[in-house]
Formats: sequence, C-alpha cells, structure tokens
Amino acid sequence: MASKSFRSLDDIFSDPDLDKILKLGVKPKDKPSEPDYVREFKEIVDWSKEHHKKPIKNRQDATERRYAVKLLRLQDQHYDELKPYDDMNLLVKEDDSFYDKIKKEVKVDTNEKQFNNLNDILNDDSVLFDDLDDSFVAKSKLFDTSGLKEKRKVKNAADQRTSRYKVKDFEKYREMFKKVQAELASGVRQFRPFKNYEIEVGRYYLLNGQLIYVESWGDEVVKNNANGLYKDRRLHVIYENGTENNILYRSLGSNLYGGNGKSVSDPLTDSVELVSEDYKTGYI
Repeated sequence: MASKSFRSLDDIFSDPDLDKILKLGVKPKDKPSEPDYVREFKEIVDWSKEHHKKPIKNRQDATERRYAVKLLRLQDQHYDELKPYDDMNLLVKEDDSFYDKIKKEVKVDTNEKQFNNLNDILNDDSVLFDDLDDSFVAKSKLFDTSGLKEKRKVKNAADQRTSRYKVKDFEKYREMFKKVQAELASGVRQFRPFKNYEIEVGRYYLLNGQLIYVESWGDEVVKNNANGLYKDRRLHVIYENGTENNILYRSLGSNLYGGNGKSVSDPLTDSVELVSEDYKTGYI
C-alpha cells in the first residue's frame, strides 16, 4: 500500500482504505462454538446425569425448578437442534395426565366458551366428556345414585343384623317361652298377621320360625335414608334360642314383614285351663 498523506480529518475519513486500516488494529472476536440454547441444554443434561433424574418443578429445589422450566422452553423451541445432544431422552414430551387435561380444559371453558343450557354443555367437545357416547346422561356415574342406594342397603342390612349375645339369665325366659309354646299348641294363644308395625313391649312374635319376646325400649337414635333424617328407637329382644340383641324398631318391623312374621295374641279369656299333662312342646 503506497504511503498517503492526509491534510485533514476529512481526508482520513474519505480514504476508501479506512475500513481495512481500522480492522488491522482490532482483535477479532472468537466465534461462539455453539448457540446459547445448546449450552443451556448441556447444563441440564449434566445435572440430570448427576442426580439420575429429569428435572421437575420442585418447590424445595430452586435449581431443579429453574432447569425444569428451561427444559420445557427448549423442548418447544429447539427440539430438532438439540436432539443430537439428548442422550437421556430429556426432550421426550410426556402426555398430559388426565388431571392436567382437566385443568387446561376448565381454563378454556371458563375464559373462552359460553354455555346457555345443558345441551350446550353435553354437546361440547370438552375433555370432560371425552369418550362418552350418546347415552351419557343415562349411563354416566355423574347421575348414578346406585352407589348411594347400595351404601344405604349395606348400612340398613347392618342395622338389621345387630349382633346377638347369649342371655346370661335365660332360665326365666325359657319358662316363659315354654308356656307360650304350650298355649299356642292348645289354642289359648293364636298367631295373627303382623301389620302396621304393631310392635309392643311385653308381646311375643314369630320371626323366621322362632319365637321372640320384646322385653323393653332402648335408646332413641337418629337415622338417615333416601327421604332424609328420621327418628328410630332400640328394642331389647329375647329369642327363644337363648340369645338377645338391641335391634332398631324399624329394622325389626322390616324383618317381620320380610320373614312372614306373625304376632302372638294374648291368652284367650274363655279358654279352658289345662293341666300339666295337656301341655305340648313345639308348634307349627
């Protein structure tokens, strides 16, 4: 390059070789060997190898939470470019859980959709109604109350199967039952149809082929069924097989109806007094 003389700054800035001259005195910057997103991803890979897991949004670990957020961004923006560096399959996107789908769909429904009636809701393509056929209303568990009914049945059955215990002083009751058996056999007492839940203390009844004696009232209790709350009461019942329990009034009534139960009448006043030889044991 021939030497040049410059008389003013204008001569210098007007020189066509100025750019070349200036570049000679400037050290060129090193070209980055890889993009920032590659470097970030490699950091995440190193962390995952050290901790043997994929980073998640962990409230207790700020570093892991930060890497998890970065990974989601890199998955969306640079999946193809980062695939060669992914030897731990960190870029593989997992399907949203049903819970995540529900959250997203509810957010969309709340902010973007309008429903004017029930048909608008049921005809919507929401994940809330995914994989449901036209018989949804009839079959959906959302409208199925059979579970509640089944629970009531189990609970009521439990009340009806109140545990029985052996009567400690059954001897006095044994004699009472023998006397009633004899009176039934002789016609002094009679079986009557059980109706209108007529259960009285001090009366005998026939339940599933066995005599029972209602000795006394127990505690009052509050129960619940399909019609709401109602009051019931315990009955202390003695069975002729030597057992006793405290069954609910309504449960005993249901058992008597369901088991073809009978009421035992009081002794007939115009009956003939029997001698010991006339007493029979058992009845039909």
